[in-house]
Amino acid sequence: MASEWRYEERAGVPRFWIESKRGASFAVWCQDRGRGPRAVIDIDIDAKPAPADQLVRIVIDRSMIKLRADAHGFIRTNCLTCADQAVWLWEKMRFGRFMQVLFDDGRYAGFRLTGLRDISGTQVCTRR
Repeated sequence: MASEWRYEERAGVPRFWIESKRGASFAVWCQDRGRGPRAVIDIDIDAKPAPADQLVRIVIDRSMIKLRADAHGFIRTNCLTCADQAVWLWEKMRFGRFMQVLFDDGRYAGFRLTGLRDISGTQVCTRR
């Protein structure tokens, strides 16, 4: 069980991820679609992804953003507004201290953010 941010590649797809002490995980998968990487956010709490087509609330320190999960529970950033939200989230995550995630079904998890800035670059999905 990891309690620090890590970078790795799985099947050639890079990801930044952390697992909480309670087993919840938060991952930013970085898929390259020919026009630069697109982030796909994958959050599991109690061994289940976000509820399909529901809002996911992410609070970093005292700032909150609401993002919609797709039919599979992933948060995708492949629209203009979504890409802007990913930039905002990436920046907050890199400089924040603690992140809280709440699903519409009431599941909740918290993640440390310290250490992410040491391995991530300034642009979404880039390494330092």
